[in-house]
Amino acid sequence: MAKIKRPIVICQGGPSRKVAFDVRGIRHITYENTWRGVEALKKKLKTFITATDQQSSPKKSMKAKAAALAS
Repeated sequence: MAKIKRPIVICQGGPSRKVAFDVRGIRHITYENTWRGVEALKKKLKTFITATDQQSSPKKSMKAKAAALAS
């Protein structure tokens, strides 16, 4: 987190299970330890990773443009 990364905390337990106070403010995914729960986790992770990649893409393209202009 110190390097401005956006971690995803994965918590085992149903939706009614409470998340620990020290990670409550960090984006997290809870899942049930069942086949359906793992499949749902897989879909949620894909969504989170895609969203993270889309948020970081503009920064990467701006850095690439700045590097090209500097050369």
